[in-house]
Amino acid sequence: MQKTTVRKMVPALAAIVLACSATPAAAAGKNPRDGKMDVEYVAPVPVTDPLLMGEWLMRLAGRYRVEGIIPRGEEADPVQGAADCQLVGAGPGLHCIFDIWWPEDWEITQAGFVVSPDGIPWLDPSMMLLGLDPARRAVNFMLVDNKGLPQGGSGTIAGERAVLKGPCANPRAMFERLEGLFAGRSATTCERVFRFGLRTGDRLAYLVIELMINNAPAGRIDMSLYRVASDDATPKRKKKRRREGTAQ
Repeated sequence: MQKTTVRKMVPALAAIVLACSATPAAAAGKNPRDGKMDVEYVAPVPVTDPLLMGEWLMRLAGRYRVEGIIPRGEEADPVQGAADCQLVGAGPGLHCIFDIWWPEDWEITQAGFVVSPDGIPWLDPSMMLLGLDPARRAVNFMLVDNKGLPQGGSGTIAGERAVLKGPCANPRAMFERLEGLFAGRSATTCERVFRFGLRTGDRLAYLVIELMINNAPAGRIDMSLYRVASDDATPKRKKKRRREGTAQ
């Protein structure tokens, strides 16, 4: 009687063992530590309603203290300054005055005078106009740098961020200054990308300006904009050359 009971239990135990060993394999895709898990990214919803676009643009109005960096390899140059953005008229138009600076970054080599991307401050001072283009569901802008050179373009709003793009001002002069950095390659196209970010109710905005040469990233300015009540918090100007070389 005892032997018969054992024989009947063996197949049942074997089935349990096989079921337990198969469970982890079947649930491997649901393990939080599984490196092969599918990750879903939710893309920001484009804002195309002119009223909502205008509301977002009007939220940028205000005075800001600006702090940031310019990444340069393993180092980074500090960025400081102020921004004053005011509404234009009753509509969602915006007029911004920037007084933003950073250390100059250039050197004199055997090839001549070479400047790093954004090695010469060009936002101290500068002006930007932003407005809506309802027919195209776009935001148009025009920026005038500290040399009085204009550059314009357009972009869109998605979620809490606006991305604006436009050709560089006076690209030929920029290509000549950057010539020594391309190792024999020629620069043919130049574009700047402005990324504004501001969430509802936040007192902190951000602005990232990317320099695109030949459709490839060539430089970036990362800035945080802290809303202030007055210009008392504006940092004092500090402009020094970070490095200088001499021809050999």
